[in-house]
Amino acid sequence: MTPRSQFASICFIGKRDRDQRLAEELTSAGYEVCTFANSVDVVVQLAGNKKYSLILVSSEDEADLKFLPKICAAVKIPVIFLTHRGQWEILTAPELPFPWMEVIAFQNLNPGELSWRVQTLLLRSASAGFCAETIDFTWGGYRFINGSRAVVFDKGREVRLQERQFLFALMLFKNMGELVSRDDFLHSLGEPPQGKSRAIDVCAANVRRKLELREENGLVLRSIYRRGYLLIPLNSLAGSDTAETVQSRGSFQRADFSGQPALEI
Repeated sequence: MTPRSQFASICFIGKRDRDQRLAEELTSAGYEVCTFANSVDVVVQLAGNKKYSLILVSSEDEADLKFLPKICAAVKIPVIFLTHRGQWEILTAPELPFPWMEVIAFQNLNPGELSWRVQTLLLRSASAGFCAETIDFTWGGYRFINGSRAVVFDKGREVRLQERQFLFALMLFKNMGELVSRDDFLHSLGEPPQGKSRAIDVCAANVRRKLELREENGLVLRSIYRRGYLLIPLNSLAGSDTAETVQSRGSFQRADFSGQPALEI
């Protein structure tokens, strides 16, 4: 699972066959990938207020390496550069780096590594508020404030969560009525499965307490033994969906982290 797993769209600047293969890898991982042979059209789009979640650059053009970091910093879009033959020397000039830029040597890239690096950079930049997206996610009376780790509910009361708690709660709400497995959640953080670790149980307990996920408030957070967690609106339990039906639905559905609200309030 990846956070676009629908975090939104990736702009991929590259024209070689290997770039196409990497774009296909990211698409298979669940990202929406827009490919460009050069940076000119991308710069025009950005000037027109086009938003991407991340820009990925595989270019041997020295001009791209010098001005794209500055542009990405200005429009608040994380960027990853895939470098070729010592290009890292250009990108490490003191005036270029900014916190949400990463440089990867193309020849050292392992299979599947790019998806993981994209995922972790998106999570780190979003949790720190470095994000061009301004739309909050809402479900019912709960609003997740983009870039702040705050959740507003109960007629305007605001609660701030730790980073892991915020991401876990957001994943639950964006997959309402669907199982969020332990391994999928850890993978979304770029962490390996932890076996019998109770870290997720502690996180879930804090989310349940802080967001008051109780029957009297219309939501139930249930632990599914050895599998994960399930957030269920009580009206689904009262209607055609029983708890057993909801729990038996297929595999985990990837959350849409594009920031589009599921329900406007």
